[in-house]
Amino acid sequence: MKRGFALVGCLLMVACGKEAGTNTAQNASAPSKPAASLHCGKDTDCKGDRICEDGKCVSPTAGSAPALPAAEPATGEAAASDIPKFKDYPAPPVYTGAPGELDISSEFARDYRTRFRNAMKEGEVVFAGEYVLTGWGCGTGGCYIQALVNKRTGHVIETTFNAYSMFSNDKEVRLGEEIESLRADSTLLVTRQVSDDPPHPHFANFYVLENGQLKRIKQLPAPH
Repeated sequence: MKRGFALVGCLLMVACGKEAGTNTAQNASAPSKPAASLHCGKDTDCKGDRICEDGKCVSPTAGSAPALPAAEPATGEAAASDIPKFKDYPAPPVYTGAPGELDISSEFARDYRTRFRNAMKEGEVVFAGEYVLTGWGCGTGGCYIQALVNKRTGHVIETTFNAYSMFSNDKEVRLGEEIESLRADSTLLVTRQVSDDPPHPHFANFYVLENGQLKRIKQLPAPH
C-alpha cells in the first residue's frame, strides 16, 4: 500500500494484561500522531485503502509495490525484484456490509472482545478485503499492540505486532515490529522490524494471509 517508504520492525512478545470489559476500542494503528503540518506520517494514518505520500493521504496506484532500498547498495534492480508486490496477492472485493458477530472461539479474541467488537463496528476495511486494524497500549515506554479482525466473519488474526520506545545514545528508538503498509485490495502485509540488540538492525517483513492466518514469506534488510 505504500511506495517509497523505509520498512523496519522486530519480533517482540510483550506481556499484557487482560482487557477490562468496558474499555473503549482504539482503532489507531500507532500511538504517535503525525506532525501537525502533515496530514499523515505513514500509511496506517490514512483511512480506508489510501496511502501516505509526502504527508498527504492519496489513493494507491493499481499494482504498486513497496519500494524497499537495499540495506547495502549492490544491484538495485535485483533488490527491487526481491520485493513482493501487492498486485501479486489480490484480495476478494472489499466488504461493505454490516459487521458480523465476533468469533470468540480463541482466548485472544475473548480477552479483547470489547475492542474487537468496537473495531468491527467503527473501523474501515483496510486489509485483505475484509479486515479492520485496531490497537491498544500495553504498558510503559509507548508499548503498543496492533491486531486485525475480519469485519464480516468476526475472525481475529492471532498474529499481533508489538513495539515500544527506548533511548539509545540520547535518541528515541522504536523497537519491535509494527505494521508499515497494507491494502484493502491485497492479502500482502508489510511490517517494519527493529532489533532490540545494538546496533538495532532494521528489517522489512512481508506476510501473506493464508487460511485466516498471516504467514511470513520474506524478510529483507532495510535502511534506517
